[in-house]
Amino acid sequence: LENHPAFKAFLLIRYLILIFVVNILFINKIINLKKLFLFCLICSSFVCIDIFFQYINGTDLFGYKNLIDRNSGPFGDEFIAGSYLLKFSFFSFFGFLALNKNKKYSSFFLIIIITLHLFAATLAGNRMPLLLFLFGCFLIFVLVKNLRIVMCFSMIVFLTMFISLIKFDKDFSGTYISFFKEINILNYINKD
Repeated sequence: LENHPAFKAFLLIRYLILIFVVNILFINKIINLKKLFLFCLICSSFVCIDIFFQYINGTDLFGYKNLIDRNSGPFGDEFIAGSYLLKFSFFSFFGFLALNKNKKYSSFFLIIIITLHLFAATLAGNRMPLLLFLFGCFLIFVLVKNLRIVMCFSMIVFLTMFISLIKFDKDFSGTYISFFKEINILNYINKD
């Protein structure tokens, strides 16, 4: 019964119910999303800092060691830092915008936050979450008119850092170049 597709589809209704509950709580001002956004910003920024520290020193703030091309950050033996950043960084970006009172420098700081989160996801070594993260940034660029310039500058800075990483770090170079070769669409077209 648990493996039956109808049962699995029925279980997905819980997410729809969750959306309705959060919507009702938000409309009636029972839940404050700014606190959630702030919490996501703090937690995802901490994971980024821990990944950078682990990449530079070989161990993170808690003493967890990295592998050659993977940095787990505060997650120890589980290499899920890239997935974590994928799921919570977008809340952080919008949370920063919602919480920031000084509009004069908000674009500059948002570019820094986006770039550092993307680069931390790169250093985490989780390749598929990084690709999905970039796709999410592309969707923000397409769908959110106010963030197009910020996202464009963030991508330019990130791509510069990413190319420098691949150029100067042989471990990450091998990891990401082999990944891009695996997902090359031209390989699949030439096979047909």
